[in-house]
Amino acid sequence: MTGNNDNFPFEAVSALLLRVSLGVLFFFAGLNKVIGGPVDFAQGMIGNFEDTYLPVILVAPFAYVLPFVEVVLGAALIVGLFTKPMLAVTGILLIMLSLGTNIMGNPPTTANNVNYVLVTVAALYFACRDNRWSADRWLGKA
Repeated sequence: MTGNNDNFPFEAVSALLLRVSLGVLFFFAGLNKVIGGPVDFAQGMIGNFEDTYLPVILVAPFAYVLPFVEVVLGAALIVGLFTKPMLAVTGILLIMLSLGTNIMGNPPTTANNVNYVLVTVAALYFACRDNRWSADRWLGKA
């Protein structure tokens, strides 16, 4: 590539790519759970935690709400609506999922989730710097 790249919006592109990647991941993960039956998903998740010390009273509400939270988070991230708060919530959700997989004794999934936390942090960093390609920007909130 030749020429001067000083004017290329690398931070905006980074924010867009990271945000949309996370959005697609969460949207379709949630959509698959909704289409497959959110009650079946929740019951399966509750069953996965039966042999752990997490009480059902904590697991059940999380399991029933998770598919819908993933769809909403994913859709908001794809279009860039409430980008910064949605990325913060995404990070918190990923930490909660990491805690659960760690308690279940599933280190590979825990490590994978922690990697997604790092991607979320990078997305938030770049969104704070230049979030020009987002619904937030079009609505005058970026």
